[in-house]
Formats: sequence, C-alpha cells, structure tokens
Amino acid sequence: MKDHEIMSTKTKPLIITAIVVVAIVAFIVWQNKKDNNTSASVRDSKPVVIAYQTGVDPSKVAQANGDYEKHSERTIQWKKFDAGSDVVNALASGDVVLGNIGSSPLAAAASRDLPIEVFLITSKLGASEALVVSNKSGIKTPQDLIGKTIAVPFVSTTHYSLLSALKHWNIPEDKVKIVNLRPPEISAAWERGDIDAAYVWEPALSKAKASGTVLTDSKQVGEWGAPTYDLWVVRKDFAEKNPDFLKAFVQTTLEQLEKYNQDPVAYVKDAGNVQKIAQLTGSDAKDIPLLLGGNIYLDHAQQKQTLEGEFAQNIFDTAKFLKGQGKVDQLKADYKGNVNSSFLQP
Repeated sequence: MKDHEIMSTKTKPLIITAIVVVAIVAFIVWQNKKDNNTSASVRDSKPVVIAYQTGVDPSKVAQANGDYEKHSERTIQWKKFDAGSDVVNALASGDVVLGNIGSSPLAAAASRDLPIEVFLITSKLGASEALVVSNKSGIKTPQDLIGKTIAVPFVSTTHYSLLSALKHWNIPEDKVKIVNLRPPEISAAWERGDIDAAYVWEPALSKAKASGTVLTDSKQVGEWGAPTYDLWVVRKDFAEKNPDFLKAFVQTTLEQLEKYNQDPVAYVKDAGNVQKIAQLTGSDAKDIPLLLGGNIYLDHAQQKQTLEGEFAQNIFDTAKFLKGQGKVDQLKADYKGNVNSSFLQP
C-alpha cells in the first residue's frame, strides 16, 4: 500500500469525527437560539397591563386608535380606574406595570418607597379639574364654603388642589366637611343632594357643572403656587427590562400631544378625535374642546427640561404639603429616584 493511501485511511475517521462535532455544535447553537427566540416571543406575547383614568387629554385618541400596540409591537391590556389611589394599589401589587396618576398620588406613593418612577408628563392640569359648588348650596364666595360638605377623592390631585385653595383663602380645613368619594360616588352623591361641592375631574365634572358653578380650577390654583400634573408612571422592574416599549410609548404619546398643540382648533373640529376621547373618558362630547384647552401639553424639549429640572422638587413640595395635612406619614430626602427621563431619548 502506498503512503498516500495509508494517510487517507487514517484521516478519514478524523474527518468524519470533525464533521459530527461541528454538526453537534451547530445543532446546540441553533437550539439555544431557538429557545431564546421562543422565550423572547413568549415574553413579548404576554400583555402589558396598563392602568388609565378618565382625564381628558389628546393621548386618549392614540389609545382608541390602537397606536400604542402598533408602535410598540406588543399586546396591551388597558384597565380603567376611577382614582389614582386605586392605580397606586394596582402598581404596588403588580396587577399593572404602567399607570396614569396625578402628581399628588405619585408624591404619596413615592414617600412610601413604592418602586415606581414618572417617565412622562401627560399634562399640566388646568380647567379639566375644578371645584364646583351646587346651585342649591347658596355658595357664592369661597368664605361660603365654611360649614359645607365638599367631596373629593383623597390623596388625588384634586384633593391637593382643594387643600391648597382652602389655604389660599385662609379657610381652616376643620371649618369645612371634606368627604372621601371616588368620581362615580361623587356623581351619585351630587344627584342625591348629599354634598354641597366637589373638586373632581371628568366625567363627574361635567355632571356637576350641569347644576353647579365653578368656584375655581386647577389652572388658578397652579397660579397660586400649587401646580398639579397628570403623569405616566412605571414599575421600576418593568422599566429595566422593557426600555424599548417605554420609548415607543413615549413617542406615541408625544406625537398625539404635538398634533393637538400644532392646531388645537383643527384638532377638536375633527369629530373623530372628540368622539374617541368622549367614549374613553365618559365625558360629554360637547365639553371635550373646552377641557382639552384647559390643560398644557408639554413637547419633547419641555418634558425633558421639566423632568430633569424642577420635577423632583415638585414631588417633594407636594409630599411636604400632604404631610403637613396628615395625608403622608414621612418624607424622603429627595425624589430624584422617582423621576426617569431616559425614555424620552429616541
């Protein structure tokens, strides 16, 4: 036998072995990739559970259109809540991972060290939240509130605004009777004549205004030094694992806010926009233009400037006020850990 034939006979098993090893390695790599893709697919197919409330703002149009699902390529389960305190409880339990709450519930929750952070400002509140007095109550001036019954959802933005207004008017809190009712309960109590006034938002606000008069609103109270905000907050554990989803969520919201800001008149002339907001919030369609116009919607630059600038101090100031009113047990040194502007980046 020639030398090359001997070499060929010896190397054939080695070559076959090498081919088998390569095949096994390739199979393992492929299987791992498949498993990873399957895991990602399973993870992405799990609905993102989001809590929303009935405040009026342009982003409700994006919600109604399904834009959040389309742009994030994720399934979303939307859950409606009547009060920020209920949203906070759902965030604490993990029943929802994103929530729409006001700056007052945020301050209270952050003070309790709930692991949430604000990542987007829906609006700086104005006429969409107001203190309405019943036409049957005889209340004509702020001083007429003394001895009357005022309904408000406790530890909400309207609660904070009500307490701030009373302070501005030099009316001690114990000189009025403040009762804790959620918006649907406020509407029922208003119809029964159980309350004289209510500081509330839509749709209860419109129902109260039908037989009442606005004494002040959150735009005026904000000018007195107690601004309030409608916010999107997220559980920190979800935020760490889903940055792309949050970036898509932010961009979808800002696009809709910008459409409104570019031409508010044209926006509300679009019957589709008005109807979608009315359906999601339960508000009367005829009231939507006024309610939208009562708030300020920050653009990308304003969002970034506010969240990275004054906002942590705003949370602290709100929490400090609530503590002074006995609504918050403790204060944190600062609230910067509850503000995250990173998802504003494209």
